[in-house]
Amino acid sequence: MLSFFSCQFHIAFFAVAAVSAGSVSYVKRSDFNSDLGYASDSAAIEGSEGAWSKGDYYAYPKYKFEYGVHDPHTHDHKSQWETRDGDVVKGEYTLDEADGTIRKVSYHADSKMDSMQK
Repeated sequence: MLSFFSCQFHIAFFAVAAVSAGSVSYVKRSDFNSDLGYASDSAAIEGSEGAWSKGDYYAYPKYKFEYGVHDPHTHDHKSQWETRDGDVVKGEYTLDEADGTIRKVSYHADSKMDSMQK
């Protein structure tokens, strides 16, 4: 049997939950050629393009990353690095094989040749 205090708590909890839910809706957004967008207030979003421009966006592809793993417990040892500047990609990875040898692969690719591995 619920007590008076327990009933008040449940009513207050559900009232807060209902108010917190608000009006969340999915709206159609065509900024990035996607079918769905996510907005908290669809009336403010629909029909307004804002700062987004129609058309294709091209970002020059340039990046550099590297990582390495050296785990003495599992004996997992590997590393990789790669750079890209436009159509030129260079990289290298190494890993310890199960037989104790180390595999090392260097690669280079550009618009003139698909890929070259050493």
